[in-house]
Amino acid sequence: MTPEERRVQGELRQAGLGYEPSKVASLRRWRDSRSISVLHNALRSAQLSKILFYSVVILAAAGLLDTVAAVQAGFLPIWGTEICKKQQAMWKTLLNTPIHSDTFGPLPDKHRPIYLKSGQPCIDFTRQGAANRFRHGRDGDTGWMFTRQVDIIKAKNPLAFCLEMTDNSVNIHDGSEVDEVIDSLSRNYVVHYDLIDVWRHGDPTNRRRLFIVGLHRELGSFAYSFKFPDPQFNESSAPKAVHIAVPDDVVPDEYWIQQSLDSHILDTPVHAPGRMHLIAQAGPPKAMGPSHKPYSVYS
Repeated sequence: MTPEERRVQGELRQAGLGYEPSKVASLRRWRDSRSISVLHNALRSAQLSKILFYSVVILAAAGLLDTVAAVQAGFLPIWGTEICKKQQAMWKTLLNTPIHSDTFGPLPDKHRPIYLKSGQPCIDFTRQGAANRFRHGRDGDTGWMFTRQVDIIKAKNPLAFCLEMTDNSVNIHDGSEVDEVIDSLSRNYVVHYDLIDVWRHGDPTNRRRLFIVGLHRELGSFAYSFKFPDPQFNESSAPKAVHIAVPDDVVPDEYWIQQSLDSHILDTPVHAPGRMHLIAQAGPPKAMGPSHKPYSVYS
């Protein structure tokens, strides 16, 4: 056992958490060794060098989670799309490569990307979104983007793509939008798909996501060899937010929400392996609330 694993084991023992120290240590090493500044410097060196990298295009880049993951996997983002001005600024600061405001407007076609990653807005496919909206799925305000992204993939013709969507998408319109995406892309790609509990792979959140992966048929037998990775965690060793959270004293003041929760604390907090612990509900039951002050409070 390494010194770090012994330290983690001691912390877990004090906290009464019986998790494998090697797995928790690996999550912390991932967090500590992959800061934005480290990524920024590595990307600058890569862009200035003449070394060839696998290229990736990121559609709907948002807060750069997919972008950072792609970089860590060895891809160099050559351009992306994102409508939010603040998130565009994040992209420009980290990457200094083109970021386009309209995913469905004119896009670069000079280089064929090796890989394309896309996570289009999911609200029109979520359980809450479908329950609260008259139109949902492809008929919703943003749901049409999920099926329309097929046109971009066909036009850019990457060797591989990965699409992500909420797991409830298979229940909207009996999964017709999901079937449309898979069927439309299956002519040129061998398509693999699965519903995955992300916590089983080290992401300590409640999400279950649909992943659709396509490998171009020109890759021959390799296109059929893809397999989704095996889970690394289970009910006896589920990752928790505390395993990757930075200490409270290093969180900038502007990121703290000042809110009294005394009247909203649940009598019987909801908790289970692989789920964040719901300790308070500051709004209607099961309602998400605004992103700047969510109703659900987790620990």
